[in-house]
Amino acid sequence: MEQQTFFAPAKRLSKSEIAQSVERLLQNSNFKIIDFIPYNVLLLNNCRQIIYCNKFFLETFKIDDPNTIYGLRPGELLNCINSSITSGGCGTSEFCKECKAVNTILSALDGNPASSECHIFLKNYTEIFLQVHGEPFFADAEEFVFFTFEDITEKKMKDIIYKSFFVSLKNNISEIKMASQIIDASNQKLFINSISKNADEILDQINIENFIFDAYNNRITITPSVINFYDIVNEILENYSNYEFSTDNSNTKVDISSIGRDINFISDYRLLYILLKNILVLFNYLSQRRDSHLKFNARVDGETLFIIFQSDDIIISDNIKKQFFRKYFSEVIDTKYLYIYTIRLIIQKYLKGIIEISSKDSEGSTFIIHLPYRIEEGINES
Repeated sequence: MEQQTFFAPAKRLSKSEIAQSVERLLQNSNFKIIDFIPYNVLLLNNCRQIIYCNKFFLETFKIDDPNTIYGLRPGELLNCINSSITSGGCGTSEFCKECKAVNTILSALDGNPASSECHIFLKNYTEIFLQVHGEPFFADAEEFVFFTFEDITEKKMKDIIYKSFFVSLKNNISEIKMASQIIDASNQKLFINSISKNADEILDQINIENFIFDAYNNRITITPSVINFYDIVNEILENYSNYEFSTDNSNTKVDISSIGRDINFISDYRLLYILLKNILVLFNYLSQRRDSHLKFNARVDGETLFIIFQSDDIIISDNIKKQFFRKYFSEVIDTKYLYIYTIRLIIQKYLKGIIEISSKDSEGSTFIIHLPYRIEEGINES
């Protein structure tokens, strides 16, 4: 049966064919020099499969028997979320067209050394940044690739978060400065409101950055408690006048009249508060109209809590949808992407839920979040 691919060739060699290749390579004593290289080194065949790895790699990944990984491709080894979308495996999904690691390997197979930074979203909803390099290698008329990679996740995450934070901070301070230059007796209230709004946005941004750093360093502790859904939503909205979320572009009126007063469940109050608030703010950022309406509801069905956000006025673009379902932490310096990141992180990693998004020009947009009725206490390190 032919394996499916939308990008790189899906063809693979069998275990016996790989064993024969390795045996031929090891007959050359010079080849074993890669065991002395202090970096992660994988030798890939022309099907992009791992057929050999150096000692540094085995020690780094705590692998006792290298035969357990021979035949895999790099994305399958690292548990990339896109590596199992198609039957062809790593490199064969539509999303792999954008993967810098796959393109680096393909370039090397064409005879051109290549280096790049690669961003991989993993199956456990974490993500890594890698500095990758592919070097063509020929032996006995066979083509191979020396593939090296270094984990640069910590550096990249800090760079992205710092950039987004300071860009946002600069924008807020600029707004305050502009308002101060036009203040007079007739618009003092407007100036005060501008200061208050921008101060709130700065605090929100700081809180988001702190949460992401805590999550990245596995410092988020799950503390379950009994929560009344109406009460937590009402508490969030009481911080905003007339149940409205406002930004420069939009005022979103929130309708919670359909929420029952008797919906109780067990979850982490702080995480749920951050989640709900960030979704409300995100809807406001995504609004295409000056005045938008958002209906908010929830229900319990068996062991699942369903949280529903629906707006006829707000359309979620395909690009925004992709941010939720496959495109990891965006390097675009845009506040809404930070909100998307924290929403997805809380739902998938900490509250063990899923999110559905539907959006049509004729119907508006609907978010449906599925959360377990009860979560367990502890520190999530997955």
